[in-house]
Amino acid sequence: MPTTPHQWHLFRRLEAAGCPIDWDGLAEPCSPLRVMHEPAALGTEIFPLGDRTALVFRVRIIAAVPFTISWIGLSTDWPRESLSLLGTQDNAGCFRTCCGGEVRLAARGLLNSRIRHRGLRRGEWISGYIALLSGAAAPPCSKKREATLWILDPFDRSYPYDLVLDNSQQIAGDGDNETRFLTADQLAQERAAYLEAEAAKVQRDAELKSRPKKSAFIEFLDQMILDTERETEAAAKKDSKERECTPAADAGHGPLKEGICDKAS
Repeated sequence: MPTTPHQWHLFRRLEAAGCPIDWDGLAEPCSPLRVMHEPAALGTEIFPLGDRTALVFRVRIIAAVPFTISWIGLSTDWPRESLSLLGTQDNAGCFRTCCGGEVRLAARGLLNSRIRHRGLRRGEWISGYIALLSGAAAPPCSKKREATLWILDPFDRSYPYDLVLDNSQQIAGDGDNETRFLTADQLAQERAAYLEAEAAKVQRDAELKSRPKKSAFIEFLDQMILDTERETEAAAKKDSKERECTPAADAGHGPLKEGICDKAS
């Protein structure tokens, strides 16, 4: 029997409530989610890291019915080792010595931690990068590489979505707000600017330390002078305000306007 996403959602709720469902008597349901593979900002989506490989791709996930994502994973035809979501490894979000430079991922753009156990309302969508690491070396360069994104619901039912990843292993884009690539020259300039700022900081600290330290008595006198100046300034302001608020004698110009000063009497 064919089912719609809405009917499938109702069947799941019935099963969760304890109602037995004859899944064998139902045709393969329409997917409760729609996954759109969005263009890669850096060109390639497979990044060689020596004896390891990073996979970074952008998706938009749209819920056709209310849906909770319990787990996500990826399978391909080339790595024998398991793929782990970025964030469980060291130096997460930064791939050094990659494609002749360094790839950086902003945490705000990663769905890795935000997508798991995420509940989506009907029609709601989320967009961002999914980044994974493989313990295997990158496959040979080719135009494309097929992969399957797996999304599980809280009932451990899996929904596969076919993807075609760019496997050029060449940087061909300028990046975006979530992904950046720095060439070797840019990294050298960044390093030089950092060292220059650190040297200036060290010099300032040294100058401060080289200044003669005042004795406790001199510091006490300086504080007394500062307090006296503040008190004198405050008294002058108060006296000036009182003079402004004192009613002038009636010189035939009519009564003073009310409300000009709170101290008028």
